[in-house]
Amino acid sequence: MGAIKLRGIYTTAIAAILVSHGFKIAQPSQVTAERIGESHVTEEAPQAVIIDKADKHGIRIRGLKEVVDRAAEAILEELGDAIVRRYSPGLYSVYAGVVKERREDTYIVELEGGEGVLRCREEFSEGQKVLVCVVKPGFAGSTPHLSTQVRVTGRYAYLIRGDRITASEWIKGWRRSELLNLGRMLKPAGWGIKWRSSAERAKTTELVEEIASLKKRAEELIKRFDEAAGASLLMEGEQVIEMEFPRDVKLKLDEKRGEVAVTVRGHHRLKAAGPKFSALVDLAEELLKELDVRRELEQILERKLEEWLEKGGNLLIEHSTLKGNVYKLGPGKVQEVNHSQGKIVVLRQFKGRGRYDGLDVPKEEGDYGLTEISLNGWTTTTRYFSKEGELKGIYVNINTPPELYPGKLRYIDLCIDVVKIPGSPAKIIDREELESYWKLGVIGEKLYRKALQEAQKVMERLEAQPLE
Repeated sequence: MGAIKLRGIYTTAIAAILVSHGFKIAQPSQVTAERIGESHVTEEAPQAVIIDKADKHGIRIRGLKEVVDRAAEAILEELGDAIVRRYSPGLYSVYAGVVKERREDTYIVELEGGEGVLRCREEFSEGQKVLVCVVKPGFAGSTPHLSTQVRVTGRYAYLIRGDRITASEWIKGWRRSELLNLGRMLKPAGWGIKWRSSAERAKTTELVEEIASLKKRAEELIKRFDEAAGASLLMEGEQVIEMEFPRDVKLKLDEKRGEVAVTVRGHHRLKAAGPKFSALVDLAEELLKELDVRRELEQILERKLEEWLEKGGNLLIEHSTLKGNVYKLGPGKVQEVNHSQGKIVVLRQFKGRGRYDGLDVPKEEGDYGLTEISLNGWTTTTRYFSKEGELKGIYVNINTPPELYPGKLRYIDLCIDVVKIPGSPAKIIDREELESYWKLGVIGEKLYRKALQEAQKVMERLEAQPLE
């Protein structure tokens, strides 16, 4: 099926999923190897790599397209409601591009099948052919970003136009120095080398052979560019797929990890909360190896995560979108914390003028909102008021069940919403946007149907009760 290298807080859980689908785990740590079994381990260079997203709320898979696609399919089969973003073109895909126009220090470059944005200090003219590679793929209509620092991708190294010799941040100590010295010896004219993390365990003969192979590919690439009559793809890059994990998916990952290692409930949410909570999880799981105190430890960890939450405190809302943007709402003042009813009420003050999206009513100085967050449900309801306390409208956001973190709450917005203003019937909005993400494969059918169902329930409830 393929060899995959993993790194980050989801390593054990994702490795357990992948080996059950026939994948090998490439160059794992000794701890990971012991957990999944030596028969599932290989020291060969990986065909794909899985790392945490920068915010720790999911993973990023990149590598050979067929391996990345199969790995994503296996993970989705087990986790279901993960959010999936497939980027294109492939990372470090190399193109013969044609300059379409210049906007100050930015060029719009025609590519085969689309266009990209190139920001550089080099001077090009309209219609000029340029050799570029993709450094930031696009998603859901966003334009890919390009660079003239073209890369030729190998399993142990990249050749990069220029003369720098570098290595992955994961390679440290004497081995890093050794690889940098080797790179200086092997560097082809006009190209630099960046050693990938997989090079750390590779034999010197394998690295020498790889650089020789990459040099030939680079020469062929330049030849194809010189011969290209117009915009064309010269070399396919790495497939990139990002997965974001809502609360319930993190809980499934806890269960998967628990199949091969001692794991507390909430392991992955706590790990995503930062170093302090990560250390507490490690300590708790060490204690569980010796003591039968699971329930007590899990209760303590949950209390530690939520002990800051009290009336009068501040709460920031992280509103993550299906496209991958994260908006920070607030902070607002906590007005009510009701664990028995599973809700938090937050007061938010609004500034400036304009109109409220969805409600299409005036936004005026002194307006405020009371936002009720359902801790175990799929809605976040905001009631908008004028400074005199007159209700202007209700906006119900349909989102994944929220997660509490120190000082903030996070959910994934599912696009579809329900609105109601005094004197008018409740209505569902942005249904088409939700459907477009379903058709793109960002969400699965189960989550799509759930969002529709929740929106319908909210609309019926708002119609059945008077506005307050």
